[in-house]
Amino acid sequence: MASVLRLDYSLDEPIGGIRFGAKLIMPFPRVNLTIGSGAGALHQEKAGLGDIAVVPLVAGWEFETPVGHLNQSGEFGIVLPTGSFQATDAVNLGRNYTAFGFSQGNSLFPTKDTHIGFVTNYIIGNKNPATNYQSGDEFILDWSMGYEITRDFAVDISGYYYKQITNDYRAGVLVNGDGNKGQAVGIGPQIRFKFHPGAISFKWHTEIAVQNRAQGNRFWVQFYHPL
Repeated sequence: MASVLRLDYSLDEPIGGIRFGAKLIMPFPRVNLTIGSGAGALHQEKAGLGDIAVVPLVAGWEFETPVGHLNQSGEFGIVLPTGSFQATDAVNLGRNYTAFGFSQGNSLFPTKDTHIGFVTNYIIGNKNPATNYQSGDEFILDWSMGYEITRDFAVDISGYYYKQITNDYRAGVLVNGDGNKGQAVGIGPQIRFKFHPGAISFKWHTEIAVQNRAQGNRFWVQFYHPL
C-alpha cells in the first residue's frame, strides 16, 4: 500500500503554443511481507518515504484532428534514491539507485463525451552500489478509454503493459541465465467523479501474463484539487 503526494505546476500562458511545467512526486509506501508459516516464517514490515521523482520538464500542446481534439505531452524525470534500503533486508522502501524516465502522452477526444488516451514511459536505471546489481531498462504503456455519462460522472476501462527491455546483471553476470526480465499486464474498470474544481477516481486492475514479478490485484483512489 502507498500514499502518493503529487504536485503539478504549469505556466499560466503557453510559449509558442507549448505549455511548460514541472512535477514533484513523493511516495509514502507501507510494505508488509511474510514468507512461510509457523515458527520459521519470515516477516518484515516497513513504512516511510519512498523514492522521490522530480520532473523538471513537462511540455504540453493540443490541436484539432479529423477524428477529434488531441492533447499531447512530453516529460523528462529523475527518480532519486531517497527511500530507505538495506541490502540484507527482504523489504525495502527504495531501490537505492537513481533512474531517468522519459514519457510521451496522448489524449484523443472523438466527441465531447468520449476519450481515448495512452502514455508511454521508458526508464533507465543506474547500478545499485550496495548490491552491485544492474536492473534492466523498463517500458510501461498506460492506457484508458471512457465515456462521460454526465458532466460530473464518467466510467472508463484502463490498463497497463509492463515489459523489461534489457537484462539484469549482478557483478557483470547475467541474472538467472535469462536476465530476469519482468513482464505484466493489468486491466480493469475505473469511475470518476468531478466536484468542481476537484475530482476523485476509483480504479481497479487485475494482473495477467506476469513474469519475474509479484502478481495480484491493484486498487487506486486518486484525488485531484487545484491549488
